Amino acid sequence: MQIGLPVIVRINETDLRGMITQIKPSVENDVVQFSVQLDDAQNAALRPNMKVEIFVVTSRAKQSVRVANGPAFNGKKRQNIFVLENGLARRREIEVGLSNFDYVEIKNGIRPGEKVIVTDLSRFEHLREITLKP
Repeated sequence: MQIGLPVIVRINETDLRGMITQIKPSVENDVVQFSVQLDDAQNAALRPNMKVEIFVVTSRAKQSVRVANGPAFNGKKRQNIFVLENGLARRREIEVGLSNFDYVEIKNGIRPGEKVIVTDLSRFEHLREITLKP
């Protein structure tokens, strides 16, 4: 972690952007404390002493294919997922890149516009395809 890294502060459905401006020198109970300056510090969603989720952006990729994060993604670089094709879910190997709580970057294995099943289908991993009923 370093000063100047961008952050995303999530308040319910609102995301506010900002950056780390100060890192406290002491660590207590394995917790690092830091200060954040928001681009929109006057946002109406902000309240004194409220608890929020803060995501520190440590890396980013441009021009990448991304899909919603879900139970289908297990943290491995190479893994199998199912992609919808003409009423079938076909198993395909992909290479995963960066991820956060919302999205997963797919480096190889799918093209923009393809529909990926993000629920856990690991019990079907031995199958090449699954027929879906409407």
